[in-house]
Amino acid sequence: MGSFTEPETIAMRSFLDQKKDELKFVINFHSNGNSFIWPFNGRENNDIERRAPGVLAVFKDIVANAQFPKDVKTGNSFEVIRETVGGDADDYITATYGIPSVTSELGTMNQFQNDWVIRSKEDAFDIVNQNSKWVDYVFTKLPKYTSDLSKIEVPKEVLLSRAI
Repeated sequence: MGSFTEPETIAMRSFLDQKKDELKFVINFHSNGNSFIWPFNGRENNDIERRAPGVLAVFKDIVANAQFPKDVKTGNSFEVIRETVGGDADDYITATYGIPSVTSELGTMNQFQNDWVIRSKEDAFDIVNQNSKWVDYVFTKLPKYTSDLSKIEVPKEVLLSRAI
């Protein structure tokens, strides 16, 4: 199957196309992994600074200053799980629209059964409570991130690659 063949991915692309000028940051929440994963995930040697100038500084600020749950892992997928994962939503959103996009894997293995079903409402509350602080930090800093990124001159070849 090719890309954007499923109704969900078609809807996501349509939404992004319509809202690209309004969106400033995207967080894809997933279950189980206690990780904060940024693009580009199809590469061992991440070239994020070349492909999305300034975006890595935003992610690094969040990691350095936001209050994450204990032992959260950060980086691209190779840095976090030692595997490359190409073609994910974060890679697409950041490369196509220039919008910082991350995946947050919420919770730890012992809070889930069958990898993604939460064990209890207490575990669900703990996960939300542990992650709300860094999410609040991101929303508080959005005006600064938007301002900082708008001042960066993106090389023409990067802009052209986004248009393809």
